[in-house]
Amino acid sequence: MLSFLSPFLIQLSGCYLTLAFTGARPAEFVDGERKSGNDTCLEELFPQKAIGAFGKDKDRALDENSQLLQELLAQETICRGRPKALCYEDILLMVVRHPDTGGNVLAMSIKFIYHKGADNKPKPTIFFFTPTRRLIFCLISVIVSLAGSDGAFAATNLTSARQVFQVKNQGPVKCTPLRWKKEWLKRPIFRRCDDSLPEDKPDDLISKNELDDVVSRYQPLPYYKLRDDMTH
Repeated sequence: MLSFLSPFLIQLSGCYLTLAFTGARPAEFVDGERKSGNDTCLEELFPQKAIGAFGKDKDRALDENSQLLQELLAQETICRGRPKALCYEDILLMVVRHPDTGGNVLAMSIKFIYHKGADNKPKPTIFFFTPTRRLIFCLISVIVSLAGSDGAFAATNLTSARQVFQVKNQGPVKCTPLRWKKEWLKRPIFRRCDDSLPEDKPDDLISKNELDDVVSRYQPLPYYKLRDDMTH
């Protein structure tokens, strides 16, 4: 559907739409962490402590289920083992049956696990999307195009946006989730874009000089790069 555009332009469009529709900070879906290099002074002055399950709201009365959920969210923040950016596992694509027309509609939800104060909230911040009339404003089309280009869909027959939008619910089923491949769950949606290096080159073999010009299947798009691209 958006195959005539370069991956860079599709990703930039996705960043614009995400900012516009959610009001989220850029650091919630691209890599906003500042690199401190080999200097350990920062860690010595401000040691990283485990995030508490209650934070400043520990005196607020919560039921047992809410307390358990907060503890799980806090543990998830510490032990995610993934880039600090929007990843495939944060996005749920599904084909739902329209309650009035009975037609099949592709819907999407995005969970921001790095939303400000997310670890102190009993429920995660989730946004829901449906297709728009104008393709230029359709965030679902952007995500589907990127996922198809990455080959991230678990179903082997979903290799293009057209095939994804043709998926229908079978029989009385009202919702059909479109699942991701396991190896793509913790990979970022918005990543560095360049086709100069082979895809199978490990990220740890990328030199510092190459870093800004490399396409990576693992490294998220850094905030400074998004900021520079948005000013041009």
